[in-house]
Amino acid sequence: MVYVAADRHSARLKGLANAKKKPAKLVLSLELTSRVDVDGSAALAKGIKHLQDAGVAVDLVVPPQLKCGVLGRADWLAKLGNEGHVFQHRRDALKGYEDSFDVDQHPAMDSI
Repeated sequence: MVYVAADRHSARLKGLANAKKKPAKLVLSLELTSRVDVDGSAALAKGIKHLQDAGVAVDLVVPPQLKCGVLGRADWLAKLGNEGHVFQHRRDALKGYEDSFDVDQHPAMDSI
């Protein structure tokens, strides 16, 4: 994500949580995001909670530069990190799942 449009992404995450066929795990990468504001942080927290409440495991990829801002002060992110669900790189979040997706459908995964 480059820009987090809170309402759109919250609706997408909620849609995944309410889907008949839910994913077992979702890796949400903020690697290409340059900044997250307070509203974006709140929307991420809400969307992640909806997914977790629906039984979907959520891992978050947060690069170091984002931890210096709003996300660095977010209690929900600290809690997620303490539970082992926050990573610096996608390859770390996807360890053990490399064979679970089609690399042709996810060309950014070539670097893993």
